[in-house]
Amino acid sequence: MIKHDSAPPPRPKRPQDADPWEDGMSGVIATVSVVLIVAGTIYDTVRLLTPAERRCPPLARLRGRRAALEAAECRLAGLRLRGRIDAADYRRRMTGLAHGRRTAPADPKPTRRM
Repeated sequence: MIKHDSAPPPRPKRPQDADPWEDGMSGVIATVSVVLIVAGTIYDTVRLLTPAERRCPPLARLRGRRAALEAAECRLAGLRLRGRIDAADYRRRMTGLAHGRRTAPADPKPTRRM
């Protein structure tokens, strides 16, 4: 007669013995990874296909510097008519426009209006 001193072979895992984190988490990690990669690909594709500027370009690029100076002059006249700036500030800014500057230089001493 043959004696067997070895232990019995380990029994296979049954479904109730399986660790739920072992199989489920690897699926979740894979799903999240794929979703992030697809979202990044869609974002990059849309960004490359849409125009770079979401708003209209400034007037100076559309119709030239003279048109931009004229528009600045109209805005300045509107400010003066609505009483937002005084006569001295209007004159200083208009002088700047006449010399080709769309923005006025900083005022050496700011005045307070009451």
